[in-house]
Amino acid sequence: MKKIISALTAFIIAATGCAMAGCGGGPATSDTPVLLTVEQYPDTLYDVGEQFSAEGGVLALHYGGGVSQEISMTAEGVNLSTVDTSAAGSQTVTVTYGGLSTSFVVYVGEMEAATDTPSDPGTDPGGDEDKTVLRITVASNPTVTEFFVGDTVDYSGGMLNVLYTDGTSSRIPFDAEGVTLSNVDTSTAGAKTVTVTYERRRVTFSITVLAVAGVVTFEDYGDSDYEMKVAANRPVTRPEDPVRQGYTFGGWYADEQKAIPYVFGQSISGDVTVYSYWMQEGHTYYDVTYDLNYYGVKIDNYAQIVEAGEAARPIADPVREHFTFDGWFTDEALTHEYNGTDAIASDTTLYAGWTRTDPGEQTYRFEAEDTNLDGKTGMSNSGSPQGADMIVSNPTLGASGDRFVTYLYNQGLSLEFYIASSEEATATISFYIAAELPNIIISQDNYKIYVNGETPDYGTIALDATQGFAAHITMEVTLHEGANLIQLVTDNNVNPVGSGTYNGTAPMVDCIDITTEAVVTWDGVHDLPVQDNY
Repeated sequence: MKKIISALTAFIIAATGCAMAGCGGGPATSDTPVLLTVEQYPDTLYDVGEQFSAEGGVLALHYGGGVSQEISMTAEGVNLSTVDTSAAGSQTVTVTYGGLSTSFVVYVGEMEAATDTPSDPGTDPGGDEDKTVLRITVASNPTVTEFFVGDTVDYSGGMLNVLYTDGTSSRIPFDAEGVTLSNVDTSTAGAKTVTVTYERRRVTFSITVLAVAGVVTFEDYGDSDYEMKVAANRPVTRPEDPVRQGYTFGGWYADEQKAIPYVFGQSISGDVTVYSYWMQEGHTYYDVTYDLNYYGVKIDNYAQIVEAGEAARPIADPVREHFTFDGWFTDEALTHEYNGTDAIASDTTLYAGWTRTDPGEQTYRFEAEDTNLDGKTGMSNSGSPQGADMIVSNPTLGASGDRFVTYLYNQGLSLEFYIASSEEATATISFYIAAELPNIIISQDNYKIYVNGETPDYGTIALDATQGFAAHITMEVTLHEGANLIQLVTDNNVNPVGSGTYNGTAPMVDCIDITTEAVVTWDGVHDLPVQDNY
Protein backbone atom coordinates (compact mmCIF):
# COMPACT_ATOMS: atom_id res chain seq x y z
CA MET A 1 0.00 0.00 0.00
CA LYS A 2 1.24 3.47 -0.83
CA LYS A 3 1.71 5.98 1.97
CA ILE A 4 0.48 9.49 1.23
CA ILE A 5 2.47 12.56 2.20
CA SER A 6 1.27 16.06 1.39
CA ALA A 7 3.49 18.92 0.31
CA LEU A 8 1.85 20.85 3.14
CA THR A 9 3.10 18.27 5.64
CA ALA A 10 6.58 18.61 4.20
CA PHE A 11 6.21 22.37 4.57
CA ILE A 12 5.42 22.01 8.28
CA ILE A 13 8.26 19.56 8.88
CA ALA A 14 10.73 21.88 7.13
CA ALA A 15 9.49 24.94 9.03
CA THR A 16 9.63 23.10 12.37
CA GLY A 17 13.12 21.88 11.61
CA CYS A 18 14.24 25.44 10.94
CA ALA A 19 12.71 26.65 14.18
CA MET A 20 14.53 23.98 16.18
CA ALA A 21 17.85 24.02 14.38
CA GLY A 22 18.06 27.73 13.64
CA CYS A 23 18.49 27.19 9.88
CA GLY A 24 22.08 28.39 9.92
CA GLY A 25 22.94 30.71 7.07
CA GLY A 26 19.29 31.28 6.19
CA PRO A 27 17.00 29.22 3.96
CA ALA A 28 17.57 29.23 0.21
CA THR A 29 14.06 30.27 -0.81
CA SER A 30 12.30 32.71 -3.08
CA ASP A 31 12.23 36.36 -1.94
CA THR A 32 8.70 36.81 -3.29
CA PRO A 33 5.74 36.11 -0.94
CA VAL A 34 3.02 33.91 -2.45
CA LEU A 35 0.27 33.80 0.20
CA LEU A 36 -1.14 35.89 3.06
CA THR A 37 -3.11 34.24 5.89
CA VAL A 38 -4.39 35.19 9.34
CA GLU A 39 -2.20 33.63 12.02
CA GLN A 40 -3.98 35.14 15.04
CA TYR A 41 -7.26 37.04 15.11
CA PRO A 42 -8.11 40.29 16.89
CA ASP A 43 -11.42 40.57 18.73
CA THR A 44 -14.20 39.66 16.32
CA LEU A 45 -17.30 40.30 18.50
CA TYR A 46 -18.42 43.88 19.16
CA ASP A 47 -21.34 45.70 20.70
CA VAL A 48 -23.22 48.15 18.50
CA GLY A 49 -21.20 51.37 18.41
CA GLU A 50 -18.05 49.79 19.87
CA GLN A 51 -14.92 50.75 17.93
CA PHE A 52 -13.22 47.97 15.97
CA SER A 53 -9.56 47.29 16.82
CA ALA A 54 -6.98 45.20 14.98
CA GLU A 55 -4.81 44.95 18.12
CA GLY A 56 -3.70 41.39 18.73
CA GLY A 57 -4.19 40.35 15.11
CA VAL A 58 -1.23 38.65 13.44
CA LEU A 59 -0.72 37.85 9.75
CA ALA A 60 1.46 35.13 8.22
CA LEU A 61 3.32 36.01 5.00
CA HIS A 62 4.24 32.78 3.21
CA TYR A 63 7.18 32.47 0.79
CA GLY A 64 8.21 29.62 -1.56
CA GLY A 65 10.10 26.72 -0.01
CA GLY A 66 8.09 26.58 3.23
CA VAL A 67 9.17 29.86 4.85
CA SER A 68 6.75 32.28 6.55
CA GLN A 69 6.98 35.59 8.38
CA GLU A 70 4.62 36.94 11.06
CA ILE A 71 3.40 40.54 10.74
CA SER A 72 1.17 42.46 13.15
CA MET A 73 -2.13 43.65 11.70
CA THR A 74 -1.21 47.10 13.03
CA ALA A 75 2.18 47.16 11.27
CA GLU A 76 3.02 49.77 8.64
CA GLY A 77 1.83 48.75 5.19
CA VAL A 78 -1.04 46.58 6.46
CA ASN A 79 -4.43 47.86 5.30
CA LEU A 80 -7.81 46.73 6.63
CA SER A 81 -11.19 47.53 5.14
CA THR A 82 -13.51 49.77 7.16
CA VAL A 83 -15.66 48.12 9.85
CA ASP A 84 -19.02 49.78 10.56
CA THR A 85 -20.29 48.90 14.05
CA SER A 86 -23.32 51.22 13.93
CA ALA A 87 -25.70 48.32 13.28
CA ALA A 88 -25.85 44.65 14.23
CA GLY A 89 -24.70 42.03 11.76
CA SER A 90 -21.60 40.37 10.35
CA GLN A 91 -18.95 42.01 8.19
CA THR A 92 -16.03 40.66 6.21
CA VAL A 93 -12.78 42.49 6.91
CA THR A 94 -10.33 42.40 4.00
CA VAL A 95 -6.65 42.65 4.92
CA THR A 96 -4.05 43.56 2.27
CA TYR A 97 -0.27 43.64 2.49
CA GLY A 98 2.38 43.63 -0.21
CA GLY A 99 -0.14 43.04 -3.00
CA LEU A 100 -1.66 39.98 -1.25
CA SER A 101 -4.95 39.77 0.63
CA THR A 102 -6.90 37.64 3.10
CA SER A 103 -10.05 38.16 5.14
CA PHE A 104 -11.93 37.35 8.34
CA VAL A 105 -15.42 38.07 9.70
CA VAL A 106 -16.45 40.25 12.66
CA TYR A 107 -19.85 40.24 14.37
CA VAL A 108 -21.65 43.31 15.72
CA GLY A 109 -24.47 43.13 18.28
CA GLU A 110 -26.30 40.13 19.73
CA MET A 111 -25.47 36.94 17.87
CA GLU A 112 -28.10 34.32 17.18
CA ALA A 113 -27.73 31.07 19.05
CA ALA A 114 -25.70 28.33 17.45
CA THR A 115 -27.49 25.21 16.23
CA ASP A 116 -25.59 23.04 18.69
CA THR A 117 -25.35 24.81 22.09
CA PRO A 118 -25.26 23.67 25.73
CA SER A 119 -28.55 23.32 27.61
CA ASP A 120 -27.58 26.31 29.78
CA PRO A 121 -26.44 28.87 27.18
CA GLY A 122 -24.18 31.64 28.35
CA THR A 123 -22.36 29.61 31.00
CA ASP A 124 -19.18 27.63 30.66
CA PRO A 125 -19.99 23.87 30.68
CA GLY A 126 -16.45 23.13 31.83
CA GLY A 127 -17.42 23.02 35.49
CA ASP A 128 -17.80 26.65 36.64
CA GLU A 129 -21.56 27.19 36.28
CA ASP A 130 -21.31 30.80 37.47
CA LYS A 131 -18.96 31.85 34.67
CA THR A 132 -20.57 33.64 31.76
CA VAL A 133 -18.71 33.90 28.45
CA LEU A 134 -18.26 37.47 27.26
CA ARG A 135 -16.40 36.82 24.02
CA ILE A 136 -14.07 34.38 22.29
CA THR A 137 -11.09 34.86 20.02
CA VAL A 138 -8.86 32.49 18.08
CA ALA A 139 -5.72 31.97 20.16
CA SER A 140 -4.00 29.88 17.51
CA ASN A 141 -4.99 28.49 14.15
CA PRO A 142 -4.95 24.75 13.48
CA THR A 143 -1.53 23.31 12.72
CA VAL A 144 -2.54 23.02 9.06
CA THR A 145 -4.52 25.77 7.34
CA GLU A 146 -3.94 24.72 3.73
CA PHE A 147 -5.64 21.69 2.23
CA PHE A 148 -6.08 20.23 -1.22
CA VAL A 149 -9.35 19.85 -3.10
CA GLY A 150 -11.14 16.80 -1.70
CA ASP A 151 -9.15 16.69 1.55
CA THR A 152 -10.82 16.26 4.93
CA VAL A 153 -10.16 19.34 7.04
CA ASP A 154 -8.22 18.70 10.24
CA TYR A 155 -8.54 21.33 12.96
CA SER A 156 -5.96 19.81 15.30
CA GLY A 157 -3.89 22.42 17.10
CA GLY A 158 -6.56 25.13 16.98
CA MET A 159 -7.19 26.95 20.28
CA LEU A 160 -9.75 29.48 21.54
CA ASN A 161 -9.25 32.27 24.05
CA VAL A 162 -12.38 32.50 26.22
CA LEU A 163 -13.00 35.78 28.10
CA TYR A 164 -15.55 35.70 30.92
CA THR A 165 -17.66 38.54 32.32
CA ASP A 166 -15.77 38.37 35.63
CA GLY A 167 -12.56 39.35 33.84
CA THR A 168 -10.97 35.91 33.89
CA SER A 169 -10.06 33.92 30.81
CA SER A 170 -9.15 30.41 29.73
CA ARG A 171 -7.82 28.65 26.67
CA ILE A 172 -9.60 25.64 25.18
CA PRO A 173 -8.94 23.49 22.08
CA PHE A 174 -11.22 23.44 19.08
CA ASP A 175 -12.28 19.89 19.95
CA ALA A 176 -13.39 20.78 23.50
CA GLU A 177 -16.93 20.01 24.60
CA GLY A 178 -19.36 22.66 23.43
CA VAL A 179 -17.16 23.98 20.63
CA THR A 180 -18.62 23.63 17.14
CA LEU A 181 -17.05 24.45 13.77
CA SER A 182 -18.92 25.12 10.55
CA ASN A 183 -18.64 22.66 7.69
CA VAL A 184 -16.18 23.55 4.94
CA ASP A 185 -16.67 22.59 1.30
CA THR A 186 -13.32 21.36 -0.03
CA SER A 187 -14.68 20.35 -3.43
CA THR A 188 -13.53 23.69 -4.86
CA ALA A 189 -10.33 25.67 -4.46
CA GLY A 190 -10.15 29.04 -2.74
CA ALA A 191 -10.18 30.77 0.64
CA LYS A 192 -12.76 29.36 3.04
CA THR A 193 -14.13 30.97 6.20
CA VAL A 194 -14.62 28.69 9.21
CA THR A 195 -16.97 29.83 11.99
CA VAL A 196 -16.23 28.64 15.54
CA THR A 197 -19.14 28.79 18.00
CA TYR A 198 -18.88 28.50 21.77
CA GLU A 199 -21.51 29.62 24.26
CA ARG A 200 -23.40 31.62 21.64
CA ARG A 201 -20.25 33.50 20.82
CA ARG A 202 -18.68 33.25 17.42
CA VAL A 203 -15.33 33.89 15.83
CA THR A 204 -13.94 33.05 12.41
CA PHE A 205 -10.66 32.09 10.79
CA SER A 206 -9.67 31.21 7.24
CA ILE A 207 -8.28 28.14 5.58
CA THR A 208 -7.18 27.76 1.97
CA VAL A 209 -8.18 24.93 -0.35
CA LEU A 210 -5.65 24.42 -3.14
CA ALA A 211 -6.09 22.87 -6.55
CA VAL A 212 -3.74 19.96 -7.22
CA ALA A 213 -1.28 20.69 -10.03
CA GLY A 214 0.13 17.18 -9.90
CA VAL A 215 1.20 14.29 -7.72
CA VAL A 216 4.86 13.38 -7.23
CA THR A 217 5.40 9.67 -6.62
CA PHE A 218 8.63 8.82 -4.79
CA GLU A 219 9.30 5.24 -5.82
CA ASP A 220 10.92 2.84 -3.41
CA TYR A 221 10.79 5.25 -0.47
CA GLY A 222 12.31 2.84 2.00
CA ASP A 223 9.96 -0.13 1.92
CA SER A 224 7.09 1.61 0.13
CA ASP A 225 6.21 4.56 -2.10
CA TYR A 226 5.25 8.08 -1.11
CA GLU A 227 2.88 10.34 -3.01
CA MET A 228 3.11 14.11 -2.58
CA LYS A 229 0.36 16.42 -3.79
CA VAL A 230 1.66 19.73 -5.15
CA ALA A 231 -0.37 22.91 -5.68
CA ALA A 232 -0.14 25.10 -8.76
CA ASN A 233 2.87 27.43 -8.77
CA ARG A 234 4.23 25.79 -5.62
CA PRO A 235 7.65 24.13 -5.62
CA VAL A 236 8.17 20.42 -5.13
CA THR A 237 9.83 20.09 -1.73
CA ARG A 238 12.29 17.32 -0.96
CA PRO A 239 10.95 14.91 1.65
CA GLU A 240 13.04 13.59 4.49
CA ASP A 241 15.56 11.05 3.20
CA PRO A 242 14.19 7.51 3.56
CA VAL A 243 15.93 4.79 5.56
CA ARG A 244 16.50 1.14 4.64
CA GLN A 245 18.27 -1.53 6.65
CA GLY A 246 21.69 -2.34 5.16
CA TYR A 247 21.67 0.55 2.67
CA THR A 248 22.51 4.24 2.45
CA PHE A 249 20.19 6.51 0.51
CA GLY A 250 21.92 7.99 -2.56
CA GLY A 251 19.39 10.53 -3.84
CA TRP A 252 16.41 11.02 -6.15
CA TYR A 253 16.56 10.68 -9.93
CA ALA A 254 14.27 11.96 -12.67
CA ASP A 255 14.54 8.83 -14.82
CA GLU A 256 14.08 5.13 -14.21
CA GLN A 257 17.70 4.47 -15.25
CA LYS A 258 18.74 6.80 -12.38
CA ALA A 259 21.09 8.76 -14.61
CA ILE A 260 19.76 12.32 -14.16
CA PRO A 261 19.16 13.71 -10.64
CA TYR A 262 15.74 15.17 -9.95
CA VAL A 263 15.77 18.94 -9.34
CA PHE A 264 13.58 20.03 -6.43
CA GLY A 265 12.21 23.54 -5.95
CA GLN A 266 10.38 23.70 -9.28
CA SER A 267 6.64 23.71 -9.95
CA ILE A 268 4.92 20.95 -11.92
CA SER A 269 1.89 20.77 -14.21
CA GLY A 270 1.13 17.07 -14.07
CA ASP A 271 2.02 13.85 -12.30
CA VAL A 272 5.73 13.09 -11.86
CA THR A 273 7.60 9.97 -10.75
CA VAL A 274 11.06 10.17 -9.19
CA TYR A 275 13.30 7.22 -8.42
CA SER A 276 15.49 6.47 -5.41
CA TYR A 277 19.06 5.19 -5.56
CA TRP A 278 20.36 2.97 -2.76
CA MET A 279 23.98 2.15 -1.91
CA GLN A 280 24.57 -1.19 -0.26
CA GLU A 281 26.67 -1.01 2.88
CA GLY A 282 30.17 -2.45 2.44
CA HIS A 283 30.27 -1.65 -1.29
CA THR A 284 32.30 1.12 -2.95
CA TYR A 285 30.68 3.89 -4.98
CA TYR A 286 31.99 6.85 -6.99
CA ASP A 287 30.55 10.15 -8.21
CA VAL A 288 30.22 10.57 -11.97
CA THR A 289 29.45 14.06 -13.30
CA TYR A 290 28.28 14.76 -16.84
CA ASP A 291 29.50 18.32 -17.55
CA LEU A 292 27.80 20.05 -20.51
CA ASN A 293 31.00 22.10 -20.87
CA TYR A 294 29.46 25.46 -21.76
CA TYR A 295 27.78 28.39 -20.03
CA GLY A 296 24.21 29.59 -20.45
CA VAL A 297 21.92 26.79 -19.29
CA LYS A 298 20.20 26.57 -15.92
CA ILE A 299 21.60 23.11 -15.22
CA ASP A 300 25.02 22.54 -16.77
CA ASN A 301 25.93 19.21 -15.18
CA TYR A 302 24.33 15.97 -14.06
CA ALA A 303 25.77 13.89 -11.21
CA GLN A 304 25.12 10.24 -10.51
CA ILE A 305 26.43 7.64 -8.10
CA VAL A 306 28.01 4.56 -9.69
CA GLU A 307 29.14 1.39 -7.94
CA ALA A 308 32.83 0.57 -8.44
CA GLY A 309 33.35 -1.68 -11.43
CA GLU A 310 30.18 -0.55 -13.21
CA ALA A 311 29.94 1.82 -16.18
CA ALA A 312 28.41 5.26 -15.91
CA ARG A 313 24.70 5.14 -16.67
CA PRO A 314 24.18 6.88 -20.04
CA ILE A 315 22.09 10.02 -20.42
CA ALA A 316 20.41 11.27 -23.58
CA ASP A 317 22.65 13.21 -25.95
CA PRO A 318 22.38 16.90 -25.03
CA VAL A 319 21.22 19.47 -27.59
CA ARG A 320 22.84 22.88 -28.11
CA GLU A 321 21.74 25.42 -30.69
CA HIS A 322 24.31 25.98 -33.47
CA PHE A 323 26.40 22.97 -32.34
CA THR A 324 26.53 19.22 -32.84
CA PHE A 325 27.31 16.92 -29.93
CA ASP A 326 30.60 14.98 -30.32
CA GLY A 327 30.36 12.69 -27.30
CA TRP A 328 31.61 12.53 -23.71
CA PHE A 329 35.29 12.84 -22.86
CA THR A 330 37.24 12.01 -19.71
CA ASP A 331 39.49 15.10 -19.94
CA GLU A 332 38.86 18.83 -20.39
CA ALA A 333 41.09 18.85 -23.49
CA LEU A 334 38.59 16.42 -25.09
CA THR A 335 41.26 13.95 -26.20
CA HIS A 336 39.95 10.75 -24.58
CA GLU A 337 36.37 9.79 -25.38
CA TYR A 338 34.43 7.71 -22.87
CA ASN A 339 33.03 4.64 -24.62
CA GLY A 340 30.11 4.14 -22.25
CA THR A 341 31.23 0.69 -21.10
CA ASP A 342 34.49 1.27 -19.21
CA ALA A 343 34.24 0.58 -15.49
CA ILE A 344 34.39 3.57 -13.16
CA ALA A 345 37.31 3.30 -10.73
CA SER A 346 37.31 6.80 -9.15
CA ASP A 347 35.29 10.00 -9.00
CA THR A 348 34.97 11.00 -12.66
CA THR A 349 33.89 14.03 -14.70
CA LEU A 350 32.80 13.49 -18.29
CA TYR A 351 32.99 16.57 -20.53
CA ALA A 352 30.72 17.19 -23.52
CA GLY A 353 32.43 17.87 -26.86
CA TRP A 354 30.85 20.27 -29.35
CA THR A 355 31.40 21.32 -32.98
CA ARG A 356 29.98 24.57 -34.39
CA THR A 357 27.60 23.87 -37.27
CA ASP A 358 27.49 27.36 -38.81
CA PRO A 359 30.76 29.22 -38.18
CA GLY A 360 31.11 32.84 -39.17
CA GLU A 361 29.45 36.12 -38.35
CA GLN A 362 25.72 36.07 -37.64
CA THR A 363 23.11 38.40 -36.18
CA TYR A 364 21.08 37.35 -33.14
CA ARG A 365 17.95 39.17 -31.94
CA PHE A 366 16.83 39.54 -28.32
CA GLU A 367 13.36 40.95 -27.61
CA ALA A 368 12.83 43.40 -24.73
CA GLU A 369 9.55 41.71 -23.85
CA ASP A 370 11.47 38.50 -23.06
CA THR A 371 13.51 40.16 -20.28
CA ASN A 372 12.59 39.78 -16.61
CA LEU A 373 10.21 42.61 -15.68
CA ASP A 374 9.29 41.33 -12.20
CA GLY A 375 9.47 44.05 -9.56
CA LYS A 376 9.62 46.89 -12.08
CA THR A 377 7.11 49.74 -11.88
CA GLY A 378 6.69 52.12 -14.78
CA MET A 379 4.99 55.48 -15.16
CA SER A 380 2.09 56.34 -17.45
CA ASN A 381 -0.40 59.18 -17.64
CA SER A 382 -3.04 56.94 -16.08
CA GLY A 383 -1.19 54.95 -13.45
CA SER A 384 1.87 52.86 -12.66
CA PRO A 385 2.01 49.69 -14.79
CA GLN A 386 3.99 46.88 -13.20
CA GLY A 387 5.92 43.92 -14.56
CA ALA A 388 4.47 42.40 -17.71
CA ASP A 389 1.93 45.24 -17.93
CA MET A 390 4.81 47.35 -19.26
CA ILE A 391 4.67 45.29 -22.48
CA VAL A 392 2.54 46.86 -25.22
CA SER A 393 1.35 45.25 -28.43
CA ASN A 394 0.96 47.70 -31.32
CA PRO A 395 1.46 46.58 -34.93
CA THR A 396 1.62 50.14 -36.29
CA LEU A 397 5.06 51.09 -34.91
CA GLY A 398 7.16 48.48 -36.68
CA ALA A 399 8.27 46.55 -33.60
CA SER A 400 9.42 43.00 -34.24
CA GLY A 401 6.64 40.70 -33.11
CA ASP A 402 4.52 43.86 -32.70
CA ARG A 403 5.50 43.99 -29.01
CA PHE A 404 7.78 46.34 -27.10
CA VAL A 405 8.47 47.59 -23.56
CA THR A 406 7.52 51.13 -22.55
CA TYR A 407 6.53 53.24 -19.49
CA LEU A 408 10.22 53.47 -18.53
CA TYR A 409 9.66 57.06 -17.35
CA ASN A 410 11.04 56.66 -13.85
CA GLN A 411 14.58 57.50 -12.78
CA GLY A 412 16.58 54.33 -12.10
CA LEU A 413 14.22 52.05 -14.03
CA SER A 414 16.15 49.60 -16.20
CA LEU A 415 16.01 46.68 -18.61
CA GLU A 416 18.50 43.82 -18.34
CA PHE A 417 19.56 41.65 -21.27
CA TYR A 418 21.56 38.73 -19.82
CA ILE A 419 23.42 37.12 -22.72
CA ALA A 420 25.65 34.03 -22.92
CA SER A 421 28.51 33.99 -25.46
CA SER A 422 30.34 30.89 -26.69
CA GLU A 423 33.65 32.78 -26.74
CA GLU A 424 35.24 36.17 -26.24
CA ALA A 425 34.53 38.18 -29.38
CA THR A 426 33.95 41.64 -30.76
CA ALA A 427 30.34 42.46 -31.54
CA THR A 428 28.10 45.18 -32.94
CA ILE A 429 24.98 45.85 -30.88
CA SER A 430 22.04 47.68 -32.45
CA PHE A 431 19.32 49.06 -30.15
CA TYR A 432 15.84 49.32 -31.68
CA ILE A 433 14.08 52.15 -29.85
CA ALA A 434 11.43 54.82 -30.47
CA ALA A 435 9.92 57.86 -28.76
CA GLU A 436 6.37 57.67 -27.44
CA LEU A 437 6.20 61.20 -26.05
CA PRO A 438 7.15 64.50 -27.72
CA ASN A 439 10.57 64.47 -29.34
CA ILE A 440 13.31 63.51 -26.87
CA ILE A 441 17.10 63.65 -26.87
CA ILE A 442 19.14 60.95 -25.16
CA SER A 443 22.84 60.30 -24.54
CA GLN A 444 24.96 58.55 -21.94
CA ASP A 445 24.39 61.65 -19.78
CA ASN A 446 20.69 60.92 -19.27
CA TYR A 447 20.08 57.39 -20.63
CA LYS A 448 22.82 54.96 -19.65
CA ILE A 449 23.68 51.86 -21.67
CA TYR A 450 26.02 49.51 -19.83
CA VAL A 451 27.80 46.60 -21.50
CA ASN A 452 29.49 44.45 -18.86
CA GLY A 453 29.79 47.50 -16.62
CA GLU A 454 31.24 49.79 -19.31
CA THR A 455 29.35 52.74 -20.85
CA PRO A 456 30.40 53.02 -24.52
CA ASP A 457 29.71 56.46 -25.96
CA TYR A 458 26.83 56.41 -28.44
CA GLY A 459 26.67 60.13 -29.07
CA THR A 460 23.52 62.24 -28.88
CA ILE A 461 20.34 60.75 -30.33
CA ALA A 462 17.24 62.77 -31.21
CA LEU A 463 14.07 60.68 -31.39
CA ASP A 464 11.02 61.91 -33.28
CA ALA A 465 7.70 60.71 -31.83
CA THR A 466 6.27 60.42 -35.34
CA GLN A 467 8.78 57.72 -36.31
CA GLY A 468 8.55 54.02 -35.58
CA PHE A 469 11.16 51.67 -34.20
CA ALA A 470 14.62 51.67 -35.78
CA ALA A 471 18.25 50.91 -34.86
CA HIS A 472 18.86 54.43 -33.57
CA ILE A 473 21.85 53.37 -31.43
CA THR A 474 24.75 51.18 -32.62
CA MET A 475 27.96 50.44 -30.74
CA GLU A 476 31.03 48.22 -31.00
CA VAL A 477 31.78 46.16 -27.89
CA THR A 478 33.72 43.14 -26.66
CA LEU A 479 31.72 40.20 -25.34
CA HIS A 480 33.10 37.94 -22.62
CA GLU A 481 33.11 34.18 -22.98
CA GLY A 482 30.20 33.07 -20.81
CA ALA A 483 28.12 35.67 -18.97
CA ASN A 484 27.39 39.16 -20.34
CA LEU A 485 25.02 41.89 -19.17
CA ILE A 486 23.62 44.66 -21.38
CA GLN A 487 21.63 47.12 -19.29
CA LEU A 488 19.53 50.14 -20.30
CA VAL A 489 18.90 52.64 -17.48
CA THR A 490 16.73 55.76 -17.26
CA ASP A 491 19.28 58.08 -15.63
CA ASN A 492 17.31 61.31 -15.26
CA ASN A 493 14.20 62.70 -13.56
CA VAL A 494 13.14 65.04 -16.36
CA ASN A 495 9.44 64.97 -17.14
CA PRO A 496 9.27 64.88 -20.96
CA VAL A 497 5.86 66.58 -21.04
CA GLY A 498 6.54 69.13 -18.31
CA SER A 499 3.85 68.06 -15.84
CA GLY A 500 2.09 64.94 -14.58
CA THR A 501 3.32 61.66 -13.12
CA TYR A 502 6.39 61.09 -15.30
CA ASN A 503 9.72 61.05 -13.45
CA GLY A 504 12.18 60.48 -16.27
CA THR A 505 12.74 60.66 -20.01
CA ALA A 506 13.32 57.37 -21.84
CA PRO A 507 12.59 55.68 -25.16
CA MET A 508 10.39 52.68 -25.80
CA VAL A 509 12.49 49.54 -26.36
CA ASP A 510 11.75 46.91 -29.00
CA CYS A 511 14.82 44.67 -29.14
CA ILE A 512 18.58 44.50 -29.57
CA ASP A 513 20.53 42.83 -32.39
CA ILE A 514 24.00 41.41 -31.73
CA THR A 515 26.21 40.75 -34.75
CA THR A 516 29.28 38.66 -33.96
CA GLU A 517 31.24 35.53 -34.85
CA ALA A 518 30.47 34.00 -31.45
CA VAL A 519 27.24 32.14 -30.75
CA VAL A 520 25.15 34.26 -28.38
CA THR A 521 21.97 33.15 -26.63
CA TRP A 522 19.74 34.18 -23.77
CA ASP A 523 21.37 33.33 -20.45
CA GLY A 524 19.37 30.45 -18.97
CA VAL A 525 21.17 30.88 -15.65
CA HIS A 526 18.99 33.99 -15.26
CA ASP A 527 15.86 32.11 -16.40
CA LEU A 528 15.77 33.86 -19.76
CA PRO A 529 13.90 34.20 -21.96
CA VAL A 530 10.93 34.70 -19.63
CA GLN A 531 8.18 32.37 -20.85
CA ASP A 532 5.03 33.92 -19.37
CA ASN A 533 5.35 37.68 -19.95
CA TYR A 534 2.64 37.66 -22.62
